[in-house]
Amino acid sequence: MQKLRVAIVGGGSISKVHAEAIKNSGLAEIVCIVENNSEKAEELSRGDSIPVICDYKEILDRKDIDTVHITTPHYNHYEIAMDFIKHGKNLLIEKPLALSVKEAENLVEESEKNGVLSAIVYQNRLNRTSVYMKKLLDENKYGKILGVKGLLAWCRGPEYYLYSDWKGTIEKEGGGVLINQAIHTLDLMLWFAGDIKILNGSVHKHRTTNEIEVEDTVEAYMIFENGAKGVFYATNNYSYDSGAELEVHCEKGILNIKNNKLRLFLEDDEVLLEEESFTKNEFNKKCYGNSHEILIKNFYESILNKTDNYINIKEGIKALKIIEKIYDKEEKTW
Repeated sequence: MQKLRVAIVGGGSISKVHAEAIKNSGLAEIVCIVENNSEKAEELSRGDSIPVICDYKEILDRKDIDTVHITTPHYNHYEIAMDFIKHGKNLLIEKPLALSVKEAENLVEESEKNGVLSAIVYQNRLNRTSVYMKKLLDENKYGKILGVKGLLAWCRGPEYYLYSDWKGTIEKEGGGVLINQAIHTLDLMLWFAGDIKILNGSVHKHRTTNEIEVEDTVEAYMIFENGAKGVFYATNNYSYDSGAELEVHCEKGILNIKNNKLRLFLEDDEVLLEEESFTKNEFNKKCYGNSHEILIKNFYESILNKTDNYINIKEGIKALKIIEKIYDKEEKTW
């Protein structure tokens, strides 16, 4: 089988996870890395003699590149993605898709216009616990959804921001814990329970130090189209990265994901339905999960086999709409 020829644009920590997944897929090879920081580029290439290019515009017209991974800081996702889409490249874009709903919608429109496959990295949808919960909900196994809860308490101390020229800034990060760390939790809530019709949320900066100008805490109350109530809370002020919690309250039971375990709570019983182990390697942070490899391989197979077994960038708009509304700090009714 002919392999896809891939470029990675951006050399930050998440790009290392992508590089490892690309190599393990068996379906693609890395043709070049775009990164203007020589140390980051060298670390990412890992001695594989992969060419390093400083400006992504130099590869826009290259015929030997058919797929691009965008792992850059948030603020340039849109510009870089739009340029590659217009040049006919398939795209895999790290979250967030863009910094506004309008930009995200433009990317969807341009992708469809140019006939390219564009995917968003919501890898936690592919965790075994998430897949199993989604299956049970789609099958209506435990009746109507009554409530959904999403909780996240992580730690992002001063050093996380001080060694970055974009994290913690409104202009370049686009926000704080909501658009960066908690977007995956919010996406899963929407994936499990569907669209929201009423939303009331707020963001806060509780820390007393001055390394950030964005929020470190977010809370929201929501009512879904199906009538379910939702509560959402996230902070990056905790002492460590505690396991995110996703819970769906149904008529006949409660499904709960926490610490990589999916449990079913019945009136007089508790059942462990699924468990998975997220191991750290030299590239990966445990909190990323281990599903990047599955997501990337699915995307490549979709390109090669002309299927749709990937997370289309349309899915990236849903959480962005909620994020944008919460940042507006007004109660919203659709």
